[in-house]
Amino acid sequence: MKLLKTALLLAALSPALAAAGPIPADCRTAINDFITVQSFVAACPYIAESEIRTKTRIRHIYEGLARQSACQADPAALAELRRKHPAAQVFGADGKRRASRVEIAAYCRNQRPELARIVRQYNPEGRR
Repeated sequence: MKLLKTALLLAALSPALAAAGPIPADCRTAINDFITVQSFVAACPYIAESEIRTKTRIRHIYEGLARQSACQADPAALAELRRKHPAAQVFGADGKRRASRVEIAAYCRNQRPELARIVRQYNPEGRR
């Protein structure tokens, strides 16, 4: 179910992201934040759940990310950004290897403050 929602959100974002042009700084930040949230939901579900608390709030966060990332970006630059994201390197999204449980646990533990920042930034009305 989560994968379907992710696919639908990416489909909604794709037309805006697929247009030509380098990635502006604010878009780069929003895309990095989106990748971080996705990595937590996929690899650290208990941590993500404790930070985000409800599905309604995660929907609000995704909507906030979608609003922030409604910009145009070169597909090659976007692919490079995804490839260089720490989550892609840890979780093997670069296609080279799979992460161990220890690496995943360390990523989740070390990046949790970043998830908390994203939740505060994109969650409307300051609700947590």
